[in-house]
Amino acid sequence: MVSDSKPRYHAFMKTPQNTQSRDFARISDAIHYLVTHREEQPELADVADAAGLAPHHFQRLFTRWAGVSPKKFLQYMTLRDAKQRLAGSASVLDAALDSGLSGPGRLHDLFVTINAATPGDFKARGADLRFRYGLHPSPFGECMVTITDRGVAGVSFAGDKDPAQ
Repeated sequence: MVSDSKPRYHAFMKTPQNTQSRDFARISDAIHYLVTHREEQPELADVADAAGLAPHHFQRLFTRWAGVSPKKFLQYMTLRDAKQRLAGSASVLDAALDSGLSGPGRLHDLFVTINAATPGDFKARGADLRFRYGLHPSPFGECMVTITDRGVAGVSFAGDKDPAQ
């Protein structure tokens, strides 16, 4: 019997199995690092270093595994944290600073970019916003797109449910 020293490949992937496992562990550790250090707003180089990779390689690997860039993932985590603080009656200033941002302007930009609403709109539970929505076919099934005058505020999928619900 001849021993093959090359790593075995998954039938559906072009990367050796041991590399897949190592990459999964690195990205899992990086996500944990981002979650636990989100208030520090770490730079790409810091997260890449924690994962033991060069920043450029880490950026590509993280995006391939997580589906978003490390920066976008950190933005989503920061926004989620700020929303929890605002829902708990924090001021916009306090929510911004306690979430690791430099001020309310950065929080405003983050809200508008991701949710097409301001932190004040969120705090007021959209009282003065006009939402419009429509149901549209997509490759993933029926989806509902919700917009405000600032842009797309949300996308959701009906799945197996009746879209009217």
